Amino acid sequence: MVDAIIAKGVTKRFGKIFALKNVSLTVPSGAIYCIAGPNGSGKTTLLDILSGSRSPDSGSASINLSIGYCHQNPLLYSDLTVHQNFILFSEMLFASQANRESLMSLLGLGNFSSKKVLELSSGTKKKMELAIALLSNPEIILLDEPTTGLDKKSVEDLLAFIRGLKGKKTLVIATHQLSDLENVATHLLVLKNGEKLSDGELSGSLEKNYNKIIK
Repeated sequence: MVDAIIAKGVTKRFGKIFALKNVSLTVPSGAIYCIAGPNGSGKTTLLDILSGSRSPDSGSASINLSIGYCHQNPLLYSDLTVHQNFILFSEMLFASQANRESLMSLLGLGNFSSKKVLELSSGTKKKMELAIALLSNPEIILLDEPTTGLDKKSVEDLLAFIRGLKGKKTLVIATHQLSDLENVATHLLVLKNGEKLSDGELSGSLEKNYNKIIK
């Protein structure tokens, strides 16, 4: 089976500060790959580089499958309705009406169709961003802090959806809320101050592995 993502020696600096220092990783197809680390460890910068929305200063990232990106802060058109957003993004991504309607139904967004995005809760916006990331039916999905700021019910709904993708998609999830991904993640990459501390397939508890590494 082909690896979904291969990154080699990725380095990114903002001014004099290194966001990432010589980070290499391999994400197997079908994995639920957790990127963990304290705030400022380089998680979002790494996802941006893997998505192609930001270039590394050195090193490379090779993506062998189609990709969708769910950002930490949803990138939606606030003055448009949910339906209008989906129509717009569907046209941009050449997504079918059937796939759009299926995702809206699957994520429980149908009842919000006529509401403007600015009227929605954080949880509903997060579901919208995830649905839009899936519109083109990508084989890889990048999620940046998907459960941050959500209430318990929204977290449960989102995690149930993610579990349903296990084995069907490759997911790369950056988070500092590891308890949410316990018994979900298959691999763990730990970053600190832009450097890779550990990377590999999980054996045992996600949180216990992380705490042991980060000390």
